[in-house]
Amino acid sequence: MPIAVTAPVKDLFGPDDLIRDLGHLPSSPAVLPQLMSLLNDPATSLDVVVDLIVLDAGIAARLLQVANSAYYGRGTRCEAIGEAVYRIGFLRTYELVSFAVASRLLLRPLATYGISAEELWRRSVASAIAAELLANRCDLNTNLAYTAGLFHGIGLVAIDTWTRNRESPTRIRSVGYPMETTTDEISELGFTNAAAAASVLRSWKFPEALVESIRWQFKPSAAAPNNQSIACVLSAAKWLRDAVVLSSGQALPRLPDAWILQSLGQTSADLESLIDDTRRAFDKATFLLGDVRVGGEGAFLQTA
Repeated sequence: MPIAVTAPVKDLFGPDDLIRDLGHLPSSPAVLPQLMSLLNDPATSLDVVVDLIVLDAGIAARLLQVANSAYYGRGTRCEAIGEAVYRIGFLRTYELVSFAVASRLLLRPLATYGISAEELWRRSVASAIAAELLANRCDLNTNLAYTAGLFHGIGLVAIDTWTRNRESPTRIRSVGYPMETTTDEISELGFTNAAAAASVLRSWKFPEALVESIRWQFKPSAAAPNNQSIACVLSAAKWLRDAVVLSSGQALPRLPDAWILQSLGQTSADLESLIDDTRRAFDKATFLLGDVRVGGEGAFLQTA
């Protein structure tokens, strides 16, 4: 059952207070920052990666399921996690573990924002894929960009959980890319979902570079210089996300700020050229993942 909210909005000083007021945070994301750290080290062995993955039975089962799919299995079944990781590869293993972790947190409707569970998941997956493709083109850290894209909306989930536990739930509207829901959030709470996401991810011990990139997704120029590139990638990736997941016939949002594209060494034509690549990769990912839920749809926050 949900945790009762104890503080009124006017008593909240910032996103850290909101996260504290929510209470218990799930521990399942803990495997992801550890895996990210391991895969960023070229000396990491397969055995070390396997030892980490097997600590989470749900993730391990999902990895075996994908490794034995028609795409990867090719008629030969594997039963061991080590063989599954070898078959899929380190990069795809990280992505699949990310999906498994994210599905526990992001497969849920957000009544506060009027976003369905499917829509939230599609936006998260498309953002991750777009960020990875764009980071690769810009010779930036693809794992960092991919994770930023996948978890950039976790602050929406935190805010939705908090507001739904109140006697008078808040409704927050989006004005579309690039500022999305931030105007209503600042009016209602005094901070944005990006700030809430940073507080959540910091509590889960994700790298500070990831935390800050997500924190400044709506204003990359305000990030520290060493975090601006991934923040710019995330902002541009969300434009690509909308190009892929918007309903047919809907007009594309205006392009990202010129400064963002210039910072990445890209033009508007360069960005538009990634739409088809993003769509193909998104369709492939959704086909391979199938029912991504691991252990069913879980609550973002629950009693200990």
